[in-house]
Amino acid sequence: MHVRRYLADSIPLDTNGRELSGSKGAEGREFINLLFKLESEMKDLTNEEKQEKRQEASRALLDAFWSIIHTHHKRETHKSPGICQKPEEVSGNIPC
Repeated sequence: MHVRRYLADSIPLDTNGRELSGSKGAEGREFINLLFKLESEMKDLTNEEKQEKRQEASRALLDAFWSIIHTHHKRETHKSPGICQKPEEVSGNIPC
């Protein structure tokens, strides 16, 4: 996911180059990490089982993620405008 890189790039650094905690970029990246973790846990499932699990487990994460992105996008200037826009057609089913 390229959006993870853009979120990581938006995290402010201290004078030693370490990430400052509490930024919206770090919070958004954590949601992406949780989605990656879910996918990793599903690696041995059938495609049908993966789709069902995505619908159950990923929906809440994605809703929270988009909330963070919406808030972050209003306050921050992205290096690549539009990279974090929620698809307008998403309504119930998560694409696989």
